[in-house]
Amino acid sequence: MKRWFCGSVKGNEENNNLELLEPLKGKSIWTGLSSFWLCGSWQEQQYISLTEGSVKVVFVGTCLSSRENLVRKLKAAKQLRNYSLLMQLPGNYNLIVQSGEDTYIFVDAMGVRLIFYASWNSSIIYSSISLSLQKLIKAEVDLQWLATSLAGISTLSLSKIRSPFKNIKLIPPGNYLHITPTNSKLKKYWVTISGYKPFAESANALQECLLKSVEGRASLYGNASSDLSGGFDSTTIAMIAAKMLNKKGKKFYTVTEKTHSAIRSSDIRYAEDAANLYPNIEALMLCKENIPLEYGSLNLIPFTDFPNPALAYCMGGLDYVMKAIRSINSQVHMSGEGGDAVLMSVGYSYLIDLMRKASFSRFFLHLAGWCRVHSLSLLGLLSLVVKRSILSYPNWLQKVKRLEFSDLKLNQRSKSFRMAWDILPTIASWHSDQLGEQVIAELQDLTEIAVPFSGSMGEHLTISLIQLNAISARTIQQVADLYDVNLEYPYFDRLVVEACLSARPYERTSPISYKPLLVEAFKDILPPSIYVRNTKGEYVADEFIGFKANLNGINSSLENSQLVRLGLVDASKLRAAMQNFVMGLGDELALFSPTLATEAWLRCLNESRHEFWNFRNSR
Repeated sequence: MKRWFCGSVKGNEENNNLELLEPLKGKSIWTGLSSFWLCGSWQEQQYISLTEGSVKVVFVGTCLSSRENLVRKLKAAKQLRNYSLLMQLPGNYNLIVQSGEDTYIFVDAMGVRLIFYASWNSSIIYSSISLSLQKLIKAEVDLQWLATSLAGISTLSLSKIRSPFKNIKLIPPGNYLHITPTNSKLKKYWVTISGYKPFAESANALQECLLKSVEGRASLYGNASSDLSGGFDSTTIAMIAAKMLNKKGKKFYTVTEKTHSAIRSSDIRYAEDAANLYPNIEALMLCKENIPLEYGSLNLIPFTDFPNPALAYCMGGLDYVMKAIRSINSQVHMSGEGGDAVLMSVGYSYLIDLMRKASFSRFFLHLAGWCRVHSLSLLGLLSLVVKRSILSYPNWLQKVKRLEFSDLKLNQRSKSFRMAWDILPTIASWHSDQLGEQVIAELQDLTEIAVPFSGSMGEHLTISLIQLNAISARTIQQVADLYDVNLEYPYFDRLVVEACLSARPYERTSPISYKPLLVEAFKDILPPSIYVRNTKGEYVADEFIGFKANLNGINSSLENSQLVRLGLVDASKLRAAMQNFVMGLGDELALFSPTLATEAWLRCLNESRHEFWNFRNSR
């Protein structure tokens, strides 16, 4: 990794032969009983260090607040001994606080900037990348975690999000680790908002917060760029930045991938039209002939904190895009990733809340609307909503607790999984019985500690998917870092998320209009033409095209499979499933990419020769 940070907090245990630990190529911010280092190449805009009396703090990431305001906020936080107040500022960042003998380590609310920690020689060592700690304590991979990861995303896993390694812990999104001379404890600082605002107020809040997030980043760095896919999310970011920089007479770069599916879905036409709206836009239109097909360049997948299924099919394209961004010397590149999760409610789950609140006229309007848009049975959807409206979270956990291995198989999943409190793992045909047993054991553990983000099923699912998307985006950010690309996600900023969650679910998602909150927020300040569409592009076809074209490379990457050796995957059943994919039978294709990505992740871990630490004896 080219850029990371770490710290250590010494315990009370005396050990005259204790090895002193320092990171290689680390810049010391402070040392003593607690030490903190920035490692690798950091731009001056990417961290802010302050001291107020005996309190030392460092903001690592993108904090879009003036130094003067930070000093005022720090004084107030110190007086109240409540440093979580410093996590309420615009941007997305980690916060490390050293106050006397106490250390506070904050992770952002959504999970883009996770921090790992472990015990070593009577000290607690923390780091922004898991591999550094894995190398330090020689940690083994957690087989139960690995099995559950292979079975796809599970929102229930957020109840006890942990690292892939034994004896390495993780500070979850919206939490901080408080370390004293005698103990350490995780504490939650971010909770979901209580109560909703009128729609107009939420739209105004979104406008204010997203403008600050995008304009702040574009102003902070000398040369800025963003995605411009033609969809609402990236186009909004691009137009905000372009409009602001145009007034300053500065160029703004946009990047558009002209893939097969993007061209067919009209995304490219919308992107080209948007790129012509401001004269300062320099549009990079990356032609499909030059973009590697999906499932290519598997050898380029690097190690990231977690296996990311997206890297299995997009690494070749990501490599091409990152090199294009680097070629324009962009100091910050903004992505529209997260827009779907943040700006909308999940599926039809908000209908349950409308029914519970006896808002029947609105309920039937939305129910009928979704049935018409998606060609659903009105009675079928109504029946499902009624059944789910009486399913509490504790009762849902009891249902999960009774699940067996066979219940999670894709071809046997019952309708009881539809519109539930959590998205559960899915067992593919090539997953072994051992994998299934590990997944069931994991679910059993999670049901003992799970607590919903909200009393509303829809809001619980929305927040869960925001955090899962943010954690996934973090791994793409780690890949971008290897290309010297500073990749940022404005939609995952805490204040942006809170602005969206302040609107009622049925106002964020509607069968009548697409992303109504975003449209309302920017209809008067951005060109209205960017919001004329009411659908999202479909890109599944690119996966099938790429799979067929790169089958030899895929087979090669699965030779001598470590997952097979670990007993988690049945090689013959996997080959049979791959033959189905070649023929266009893709029911399980979504479960294949986690397998391929995890295989690559294990290979990178075993082949890694990266050195992170320098040791010297204290005597």
